[in-house]
Amino acid sequence: MRLHRQGWTVSQLSNHFNRNHQAIHNDLTRFSQHGIPGLADACSPGRPSHMTPEIEQFLREKLLEERFWNAPLLSEQISRTFGVTIGPRALANHLQRLGYSWKRARYSPAKQLDPDIVQHHQDSSRP
Repeated sequence: MRLHRQGWTVSQLSNHFNRNHQAIHNDLTRFSQHGIPGLADACSPGRPSHMTPEIEQFLREKLLEERFWNAPLLSEQISRTFGVTIGPRALANHLQRLGYSWKRARYSPAKQLDPDIVQHHQDSSRP
C-alpha cells in the first residue's frame, strides 16, 4: 500500500512482488473498500479438507510398508482407521502434492521359474 501511495503502478507492484496484475488490483480494491481488515485472506472456497497431519503421517507409514497400495485401498484403510471418507481421486491428488507418484503394479515371480515346468505348461495348453 505504501508503494502504491508513492506512485507505483499495478505493473510495477506486480513485478516487484512477483504476483499477477489481477491479484494486486484485488488487494488495492479491498484495501480501499475495507481498510486493513480487507487485506486478510478470506476462507478458501469449497468444502474443507478432511486431510489432517495425523492422516498424512498414517499414509507415510503405510507407504513405507513392503506391500502394494493403491488409492482405493488407502482410502478404505483411512475410512476404517479414522472414520473419515476421502475419495480415491482426492487421495491420489493429495499424495501427489506430498511428492508421491503412482506406478503401475505388475505381477512378477519371486524367483526364476523352472524351464521344465514352463515347457510342460505350454505343451498342456496347446490343442
